[in-house]
Amino acid sequence: MGRDTPDGGYNTLEARHSQEILESIDAIVWEFDAGDFTTTYVSPQIERILGYSLDHANDEPNLWKEIVHPDDLDAVIATCNRLHDRADRYDFEYRMRTADGEWRWFRDATTVVREDGQPVRFRCILTDITNKHLAQEALERSRERLAYAQQVAKLGDWEWDIHRDTITWSDQCFRIFGLEPQAAGFDFETYQKLLDPKTAEMIRRAVERTLDKGLPYTLEHPITRPDGTRIIVRAYGEPVYDGEELIYLRGTVQDVTARHEVEQLKDKLIALVSHELRTPLTPLVGLISLLSHDEEVLESPRLTHMINMARKNADRLVEVVDAFLEVRALTGEVSDTFTFEEVELYDVLVDALDQRSDLHETHALSVHAPDEPVVITADRERLCAAVAKLLANAEKFSPADSVIEIEISRTVEVARLSIRDHGPGIDDGFRARIFERFSQADGPDTRDYGGVGLGLAIAKTIIDRHDGSIHFEGPDDGGTVAIVELPTAD
Repeated sequence: MGRDTPDGGYNTLEARHSQEILESIDAIVWEFDAGDFTTTYVSPQIERILGYSLDHANDEPNLWKEIVHPDDLDAVIATCNRLHDRADRYDFEYRMRTADGEWRWFRDATTVVREDGQPVRFRCILTDITNKHLAQEALERSRERLAYAQQVAKLGDWEWDIHRDTITWSDQCFRIFGLEPQAAGFDFETYQKLLDPKTAEMIRRAVERTLDKGLPYTLEHPITRPDGTRIIVRAYGEPVYDGEELIYLRGTVQDVTARHEVEQLKDKLIALVSHELRTPLTPLVGLISLLSHDEEVLESPRLTHMINMARKNADRLVEVVDAFLEVRALTGEVSDTFTFEEVELYDVLVDALDQRSDLHETHALSVHAPDEPVVITADRERLCAAVAKLLANAEKFSPADSVIEIEISRTVEVARLSIRDHGPGIDDGFRARIFERFSQADGPDTRDYGGVGLGLAIAKTIIDRHDGSIHFEGPDDGGTVAIVELPTAD
């Protein structure tokens, strides 16, 4: 028997307790007749969530059908009717109109109430999920914008789950490779089969270095699509860690064929200009050298000044032609021109400073290096040329007599060389194209520094061939820091 209670007994207390629980949930409980969908019960939350008074809801038995969105009503009723024989519980989503005319999304968790095995009522718990839908719509729009941007930029992204050996591509990645987009991932071996053997081996070595050293990689290589079309892609990959555990690689693939075609035109121009300048320049430099040692010239201050001016400008032309020729050599099919050996980074720096001996005359130098040798695997001559160009860049943009600060440091796996100047810094608009060939900052002040915009492009090409990286930072107190990072030999 139930306990005696002030309001009439156990069952009454239990009913009140159930009602309190029912009214405390953040949802509307709504019951309908299983035959005509008229209201048999609605909880007080309808006032707060939909704005209809409880009296109005009870006086309008067809209110539920009236406020379900017309585009959703038939499908919702059809779904409920299918529950008669198939299930006792079903979740679905649809829109309802509030008292002030706003359409909001609800999740309906419907339970079939049966008597003698026959459905008599539908008991629905309606939860407002409008914010979730708005977030989903915003996410979908964001995905559409990203997909559109990738399509325009011919740029796809990918992830490789190392533990599961599953590669996931964006749709644009498939399009770049001339394949139909698909949802299913594939393994690394399948990806390798899409490449020619030479490219596959190059990618494999780059990935192994990334897995071993934790450094990102950037490669440009050809691919041949199933229809025979040959394009050039730029592949980038970087490791992602959970604490110290490497969990996956991610990166991008971009079709850069159009850019390569433009660069081929530039290369032809470089070849033409180099030949046309070199032919008359060689005897001209020789003649100027002879005149500079002629006794009659030396006796005339005016002639001496003119010859020195001619020699200075001829030397500048020689530097330009040499830069053109160096670009041709580095960007051609000349991978065997690099000879790698173990060298100390400090020795490379000393060689570069010897090349830029004039730097000691125009600027103060501050050089810091650890006592222990920092050993890398490098083509000493090529890397020296790259460092010399970075020193020349610092010299060019630093005020006379200012300090150029050079530092060598290392971690277990990375050797680091930084060169800091105290010049005007790098404009944000120019930073993204600072390593492009023939690229120079805009503005009359920057043109005063001279050059044709090849030095940094050459330096980056050399450093890339060493599996290294280079970037610039702008300290808060001014100037620019060029930072080169290279894998250590050990």
